[in-house]
Amino acid sequence: MQQNESFVFDMDEEDLKQAITNKNYSAIAPNIYRVRKLSSGQYWFNQQYETQPRESLNDKKAGRCKQTSLSTMSGIKVKINNIGEIFLAE
Repeated sequence: MQQNESFVFDMDEEDLKQAITNKNYSAIAPNIYRVRKLSSGQYWFNQQYETQPRESLNDKKAGRCKQTSLSTMSGIKVKINNIGEIFLAE
């Protein structure tokens, strides 16, 4: 895992695969988060639309950011190409 990589949270893997196959990117987009900060055991993700770092409790409640650890990580890694197509990362 590296900074600025993309992950999809709050979406079942089968639903994600089906949305990718059908190119239904609007169903996936609100659930895409990018890695913002990595520290000892803590990972911070910002929603892809956020331009400023978010870490407050209100931001977490609003879904603008997520904090997780390796043991509780539930995101699915994806890649987004330069024209906006989404692929499962291998």
